[in-house]
Amino acid sequence: MSKSANIRVVVRFRPANEREKLLASSGAYAGSEYLSFGEGGNLSIANAIGAGAATQAFAFDSVLGAEAGAAQVFEDVAAGPVADVLEGYNATIFAYGQTGAGKVTLLMLTVVLVLAVLVLVLTPRRC
Repeated sequence: MSKSANIRVVVRFRPANEREKLLASSGAYAGSEYLSFGEGGNLSIANAIGAGAATQAFAFDSVLGAEAGAAQVFEDVAAGPVADVLEGYNATIFAYGQTGAGKVTLLMLTVVLVLAVLVLVLTPRRC
């Protein structure tokens, strides 16, 4: 069983959508300027309401920024559980987040990969 056997909490910040990009260009949306990504899954969020307000720090197993593509998200989140399933263990990936953030895309990519590997493994070979 791999290191993914334990519960892991991974946070991914989705890229800005078209509406947010438009608001950012007009100065009405600050977005990610209040986020600070540290090493080893650390995340700091600055309070945007008042100057000099406290910054809150959080620690996760992994933090993925908006620049993280589907391949990196799969590698950090799903590769371990997929390997465990192929070894015969049970695994669960629980995705929670805002509508349109890409949860279904990641899970469907995982399912397709598992099915492709199973077809390759279970297909009889002719010698």
